[in-house]
Amino acid sequence: TFYWFIRSVNTGSLSHSAAACLSYGFLVSTWGGHIFAINLLPLYVVALLLSGRYSERLWVAYSTFYTVGTLLSMQVPFVGFLA
Repeated sequence: TFYWFIRSVNTGSLSHSAAACLSYGFLVSTWGGHIFAINLLPLYVVALLLSGRYSERLWVAYSTFYTVGTLLSMQVPFVGFLA
């Protein structure tokens, strides 16, 4: 997850961001500590923002990861909304 996200930030590629989303979806389905990953990435993004390294590539990578990753994680029964 982290490898593909960093790669998507460096390249701005949607395919790398999609790979990060798929690896996050797999992480959610196999490991209960997926909260660590979803909380660590925003800290990285905030660190980039505070250091003045904001770019369109960062926006594309993070917005794609957060949106698609959240939708994928909701497909796992113990994470999704089952009300």
